[in-house]
Amino acid sequence: MAVTVNNLENKDILKGSALQLFINDGGSNDVCIGFATSHALSITTNTTELSTKDHGDYPAVLPTTITWEVTAENVYATTSMAKLLGYVKNRTKVTVKFAEVGNYSQDGSSYSYYATEPGIIENDSKTSWSIGKVIGQGKAYITSYSINAASGDNASISCTFTGCGPLDILPANVNALE
Repeated sequence: MAVTVNNLENKDILKGSALQLFINDGGSNDVCIGFATSHALSITTNTTELSTKDHGDYPAVLPTTITWEVTAENVYATTSMAKLLGYVKNRTKVTVKFAEVGNYSQDGSSYSYYATEPGIIENDSKTSWSIGKVIGQGKAYITSYSINAASGDNASISCTFTGCGPLDILPANVNALE
């Protein structure tokens, strides 16, 4: 069934703050990077050109590989910076999961989280962001990392996780688009 504007329910529309990037470096827990401001998942089908004189003004292409990456923007926090920089320096392959926050609250009561350990987000009651429905997951390396420090603004961290294998998309999510 196709999803149309007329049959969308409120539960089908998510606020950006209800989605987070969870990472796992082989440990037992999937954790968020502290103080996230933005995440983006990008999937690209690469092509090779097959144009001949017979194709005229328009190229003929064949799909080749599929690449994907997740970008993350975070307010600078020493703990998150150290953890991410360690992944870069050690060339650590991590599992990234772009997922709904399992304990997200529409009324804003979940917005009091802060970083207390490298990569861990906790609130005053010591409960962490929990991982909800995973939209996409796969293995990746951090291939770009920068610290931004503009005058009069919060310092921030920008990093790109580049996939090194398939990006698994939950079938339930893919079927919703048919």
